[in-house]
Amino acid sequence: MLAVSCSASGVAVGGDLNPPAGPIAPTQRTPLGANTTPGDADSTFRIGAGGSYFLTGDVVGEVGKAGIEIAADNVSLDLSGFTLSGVAGSLDGISVPAAQFNLSIHDGVIRGWGEDGLDARLCRNSRVERLRASHNAVNGLYIGQQHNVTPPSPTTGGNSLVDCTAEGNGIDGLVTGANVIVRGCVASANIGVGIRANAGCTVADCTASKNSVGIAAGAGTTVRHCTTLFNTPGMFSGAGISLGENSVAIGNTSASNAYGILATGQNTVVANNSCYNNRNSGSGVGISMSGAGGRIEGNALSINDIGIQAEVRTQILNNTVMSSGPGSSDGIQVRRECFVMNNNCWSGAPSGGAGIHVLDADNRIEANNVTAYLRGIDVDVAGNLIIRNSASGNTTNYDIVAGNTVGPTVTSATIAGSSNPHANYDF
Repeated sequence: MLAVSCSASGVAVGGDLNPPAGPIAPTQRTPLGANTTPGDADSTFRIGAGGSYFLTGDVVGEVGKAGIEIAADNVSLDLSGFTLSGVAGSLDGISVPAAQFNLSIHDGVIRGWGEDGLDARLCRNSRVERLRASHNAVNGLYIGQQHNVTPPSPTTGGNSLVDCTAEGNGIDGLVTGANVIVRGCVASANIGVGIRANAGCTVADCTASKNSVGIAAGAGTTVRHCTTLFNTPGMFSGAGISLGENSVAIGNTSASNAYGILATGQNTVVANNSCYNNRNSGSGVGISMSGAGGRIEGNALSINDIGIQAEVRTQILNNTVMSSGPGSSDGIQVRRECFVMNNNCWSGAPSGGAGIHVLDADNRIEANNVTAYLRGIDVDVAGNLIIRNSASGNTTNYDIVAGNTVGPTVTSATIAGSSNPHANYDF
């Protein structure tokens, strides 16, 4: 007979073969309270060690104090659906005063604080999600370090702001530092900017309405698949989306703002957006690009005061521009050194300016179609190239001053005998 002997040190002991039903409950979570996380001179509660913390009820602020201060790395703070309510003279709802790392703050309401709802502007590699910030005196939620150099430093950022809302805050709604992902957020009725993203960020699937600027994107930032509505001049310009240098706006909808998309920095790209009914007493613009070296391509624009406006060295390609109604001005307006090609401009009101309006020299206007404007292609200054365009139904199809290089005008009466590949068509 074989005897088997097992020692305690040599046997692996399994768990319960019949564990209780239901999900596994989290362990080692600490409730915020006077005994577990006592405050100090400038906070009601203070988290001074890493770990997982949660609220068990609403928190009411105190004068001269933040609601919760986080002074440690590796902290998870669950507001558990409760509300942090500030009072007059209070500080931030949640304050992270030093450069903390690996924070997670989520699931609750922060309202009515004397400064920011959340001030985590020094944190890194952190995540804020499902917070609702309203009627704070300064900003709603602020996460991540600012960095004003392009490209942003790899030592900053790494944060994310997800599924949060900000309404009615005293300056900006949602504010980020560099290298932050902002996704699925909503910002409305903030006095300043709805969503302000610093350098090197990605802003995606967000909505911003009734702010002074909907989304303000810093250098090297991408804004995609967002909606901006009813942003009007106040503290700032009234742009739906404002782009800094080397930034991209792609696949967005911007409607009923003063400016649909306002690109002030150089080397910006604005592509495949829809810009509708952006008006500002005759000076509103669907897409305005003042920086050099940019590209405006494949956008759909309708019923803006001015469809597209570009200052210098901009490519304007394959856009569809519709102008309509009293007060509408030019479809496309360029100043100098721009390349305007393969655009289709139509106006429902012949009083509506020019289909393409050239204000200065060294522009190339090629292969565009303009219909039903007061002036089809209007060139005010010498020194431009105008070839292979077509114009129909405008009060004046071509209004071009002397001194430009212009392909011959071909009409139905002369088209059969024309072989010039640079001809412009009048029909």
